[in-house]
Amino acid sequence: MSRGAISPLKCPICGATNPLRARICVGCGLDLAEWEDKHDRFREQEADFLEAHAQDVQEEMRAAMTIVIRRNWRRVARLIVLALIMIIVAGAIVTVGTVLVVRQQQAREARLAREYTAAARCFEEAQYKCAIEGFRKIVEESQNYTDAQQRMEEAERLARADRLAQQFAEAQQCLEDDDYDCAIAGFTQIIQEDPNNLEVQHQLEEANQLKQAARLAEAYEAASQCFTDGDYICAANGFADIIAERPDFQDAKDQLEQSRYRLAEQYLEAERFQLAIDQLDILLAANPGNENAVVLMGTVYDRWIAFAKEQGDWWTAFRVTWQRNQRASSREP
Repeated sequence: MSRGAISPLKCPICGATNPLRARICVGCGLDLAEWEDKHDRFREQEADFLEAHAQDVQEEMRAAMTIVIRRNWRRVARLIVLALIMIIVAGAIVTVGTVLVVRQQQAREARLAREYTAAARCFEEAQYKCAIEGFRKIVEESQNYTDAQQRMEEAERLARADRLAQQFAEAQQCLEDDDYDCAIAGFTQIIQEDPNNLEVQHQLEEANQLKQAARLAEAYEAASQCFTDGDYICAANGFADIIAERPDFQDAKDQLEQSRYRLAEQYLEAERFQLAIDQLDILLAANPGNENAVVLMGTVYDRWIAFAKEQGDWWTAFRVTWQRNQRASSREP
């Protein structure tokens, strides 16, 4: 045989059933391959068997494919139904979401309309803070109200004007009450916001002048009390401070000269001659034509020289004499 023997289902001798492609019969031991070569009938039987076997295999495969197709179709059907359900649910969600968004938008527009009406009412009633807050909220949320920004800016301008007017009235009241620090602080705050307000600038200058005048009057009174009490050092310092701040204060100048003159007299009585000379030098430097000071200075030198001689301090007597002569020669024309 040129190919492996393919045995029939049954042995032609004993009728025993043999496995496919068996060479020896399992019943009688017949050489099936040799028998196949010698008997054409056996080949025909084999061909019939193979054809029947192929048909059985095809039927089995067809049945298996039918089962597989049915199973797959059921699965596909379930998937299609599930997809349709998901599409329906998604459509319902989109529809509900759209309805909710529309309702929210409508509610938002209704709320903004109410807030705009309330802000406009505040503006008409000159409640500018309420109006500013209302219009600002609308501007931040929506661009549909085109005049909200303009009305908010107008409310801010009017609110600022009202606030400055109130501050001006309060500062004026402070000025009338002679509370100059309060008035100056109020006018200064207004000028910081409105630098071009000439009326406020004028009021600020007046408040500063009144404050200076009040302070100088108080200082003058205090220095005059020192003079009355005989405390000429205190008086001289007080009047000097007044003149340093206001050089044209003539009464203070006169009182300063009197204070220095009296202080020089006190130093003379206490035999503190150099201090007396120092005060008179300051006095004459400010008013060289004060003859009383010139006379008193001559008296101080005379007493100083006499005192030095009494003490036997001839060097001091000589030095003071020389100093007096130098001063006298410098005063000669």
